[in-house]
Amino acid sequence: MRRLPFLTPLAGLTVLATLALLAGLWWLTGGSMLSPGPLSARTGDGIRRGGVASHAELARRCGACHPAPWSSATTSGRCLACHDEVRGELSARKGLHARLGDTRRCLGCHTDHRGRDAELTNLDPAGFPHQATGFSLAVHRQTDDGRPFACSDCHPQSVTRWEAGSCEACHRASEPAKMSAHIATWGASCRACHDGVERFGADFDHSRTRLALEGKHIGLDCGRCHQGVRTAEGFAEAPEQCVGCHRADDAHAGKLGDDCGRCHGAAAWKPATFDHAKTKLPLTGAHARIACTDCHQAGRYQGTPTACVACHPMPADHAGRFGDDCAGCHQTETWKGARFAHRFPLDHGSRSPVPCKTCHPDSVKTYTCYGCHEHTPANIAAEHREEGIRDFTDCVRCHPTGREDEGEGGEGGGEGDDD
Repeated sequence: MRRLPFLTPLAGLTVLATLALLAGLWWLTGGSMLSPGPLSARTGDGIRRGGVASHAELARRCGACHPAPWSSATTSGRCLACHDEVRGELSARKGLHARLGDTRRCLGCHTDHRGRDAELTNLDPAGFPHQATGFSLAVHRQTDDGRPFACSDCHPQSVTRWEAGSCEACHRASEPAKMSAHIATWGASCRACHDGVERFGADFDHSRTRLALEGKHIGLDCGRCHQGVRTAEGFAEAPEQCVGCHRADDAHAGKLGDDCGRCHGAAAWKPATFDHAKTKLPLTGAHARIACTDCHQAGRYQGTPTACVACHPMPADHAGRFGDDCAGCHQTETWKGARFAHRFPLDHGSRSPVPCKTCHPDSVKTYTCYGCHEHTPANIAAEHREEGIRDFTDCVRCHPTGREDEGEGGEGGGEGDDD
């Protein structure tokens, strides 16, 4: 068999010597001889991760990022071994990296070996889901001069950092007066409230909140109710009750409670209206025409008594005989001309009405039949007991018209009746 020239002993020794030389060089250079380019020396936030402050310090330690010396691939596991803050975001499913979808492909956004001054983040502005950062570019497509926004407009130093002053610098150039007033009211931390979709613009729909604006509230400046707000969450903490803003306008000193809307409307604070029909004492007749202070004196509203005698002293000629139920005889249209619906016939035993004191010698709350009838209590008791009637103290219960043949079973009321 014919031998190939390169398989001679000398050729074999040459190959082995070359491999040994390459291995030595690999060992001496830490593998950097096969590096596609210098590693970035940017230190980012200055925190040391994996014992180094920048990738440049790993120039002789290829295995720190690459699984094997002969592989150029980089696995996410190697990246996350040092970048524990990213690992924490992924584990908690919070933060930017957790919202970017497939976060196992770090090289999709982060590259290296492009020079000591090169950025480690390489983004495609057209395809990057910027809304995942918490700020949408929906209304930031073009600058005021019609030029498409560039990443450097908001990220002049690094795409991984947002410069707080970039919003103010851009907007102040186009609307200086508005920006000065806006910052004076809401502060300079723009992203604390704005997310790029203009949630708090001039056309903000307040009816979608827990407090729809009506009447004079519609034209108010936002800062009148949202005072001192510096974050988006702060807007939700604005008072919803009237007293939250109108406590100083409360002429009642809190005596009427906090439900201002019962009397005051959003169209105007004055005049106030109140539906008294919803209270324990609906106003009728002359009561509907008097001033509130006639009954509610010294600013007292809650707990005002509803009994007539609280405002109408007992007439002297009543002498306390008619009790406190004024409404039994008097109406609200006028105090005079009292009318009393007497269920028992007032001409009982006579052709004309008898005086009240005949049956009510002590008080209208009590009555007696013995003022006219000749029978005695003893005779009445005996007569009723013979008929099996044990309760005979309330005569009108069985004799509502005073007739003897009325009552339970038509039984009589006793001897001596002269009706």
